[in-house]
Amino acid sequence: MPLQQPRKSTNTAVIQLSSDDEGQQITPSRQMLPGSMNTTSTGHSIIELSSDDEDGPKVISLRKRKPPFEDLRQEVKRLRGENDSLLTQRDLMAESVQNLTEKLTTSQSGLEESEERVRSASAQVERLQRLVQTLEENHEFENKERQRQIHGLQGQLKRNEHLVDNTQRTVGRLTAELVSEAAKYKSLKVDTDAMRQHNDVLNNQISELRSSNLDIKKEDLHDSVSLPECGHTFCFACLERWFNTAKDAHKQAYPHWDTEDPNRDDFDLPRSIRRAARSAEQASDILPDILALAPPQPKYSCPSCRARVRFRPVEVFSFKTVSQAVALSQPEEPSTVEVTQNDFWKSFWPNDGTGWREVIRLYQP
Repeated sequence: MPLQQPRKSTNTAVIQLSSDDEGQQITPSRQMLPGSMNTTSTGHSIIELSSDDEDGPKVISLRKRKPPFEDLRQEVKRLRGENDSLLTQRDLMAESVQNLTEKLTTSQSGLEESEERVRSASAQVERLQRLVQTLEENHEFENKERQRQIHGLQGQLKRNEHLVDNTQRTVGRLTAELVSEAAKYKSLKVDTDAMRQHNDVLNNQISELRSSNLDIKKEDLHDSVSLPECGHTFCFACLERWFNTAKDAHKQAYPHWDTEDPNRDDFDLPRSIRRAARSAEQASDILPDILALAPPQPKYSCPSCRARVRFRPVEVFSFKTVSQAVALSQPEEPSTVEVTQNDFWKSFWPNDGTGWREVIRLYQP
């Protein structure tokens, strides 16, 4: 520390000592006379007394000087302290480095585990992506297959609808044919009943002939035919002459009527009328239209009662039985008319009594 200026005193001298290391004050044991100097050694310290002024009481400045090795010792001590501090810091830093190394090792291990988990998760993600792609492909394939099945079912449905329509049309056609056949059957049944009645009449006539013991020639009995409408019986020759007379008169009235054409009384009805006439009830409703379109036909009648003859004459088999019995008693050549009987009536009735021609004959006035 720098020396301080002493304060002035009139009686005594005051000594103030200062020290660089501890800052202690040293008070001398005795008073110093003005202008005197004394040097005292206290331990390793050296105290210097000096006076700058010779007048009156003075303040003496004392400085404590340290020996040279003391500074070195202090410096060594300081350096040792610093060294110890550095060693302590080194140990702390080494411990910190070790802790950091352990943490780094742990972090690296955790990082490796994390990387392994990431790789595992990436592999699982790839598997899931492949699975999703496979599912999408399967779903697309299933959708295409379902679409194909739907198109097939739609085509099958259209075919079934077409088949149902055809079946319904077939059922309608068969129903119409059934109705037509039923009408024909009804008509045939009526004709059969009429024929039975005529047969009964003929049987009665034959019985009367047999019971009368009349002298009947074999040819007359064998060639006898009966008219279905009235039941009168005639021979072929008589009926042929009678029907030829009616046919010649019809030809004179209608010159374009061809007697040699076997289908001369055929004519084409409009298709609408044919469809409408599939049943007996409908045919009766449109009969006037049919008759208006039909060409006129010859009118044959019974030679006896003049009843309208609309059907071919029928053979009287009972008379044939009598003829055969007579033939056995009188052996002669049998008549050949039986062989040509069916062809005989074609010149008057070209057909066998079916179709529109017979409808016209039945209902044409």
